[in-house]
Amino acid sequence: MIVPRWLLFLVAAWVIAFGVFRIVIALRRREPSGPNFMRKGLYARTPRSHVVFGGLYLLLGAVLIATALGWTLPMNLGACGGKGDSVAPPDSSPRAAGGDSASSK
Repeated sequence: MIVPRWLLFLVAAWVIAFGVFRIVIALRRREPSGPNFMRKGLYARTPRSHVVFGGLYLLLGAVLIATALGWTLPMNLGACGGKGDSVAPPDSSPRAAGGDSASSK
């Protein structure tokens, strides 16, 4: 199945926008009254984690755009599962019926 280019660019734009949003949250001024334990979700994170994850989202969006323009990854991620021919087929030789080979003489 081939993914249309416009869909890949749309997803890349969403990912980059979310990365920018995370960085904006990190740079936003907070009240210096101490930690607020009532915060939930993204707003409970530290600014440093927002910058790190925002940068990762920006990198991911850049890779999505690059792959949409024809760039291929230098490493072969398809081979992570191993080669199909590296698995030996099952042995088809006849075996002794029942028990282990030590018991049969």
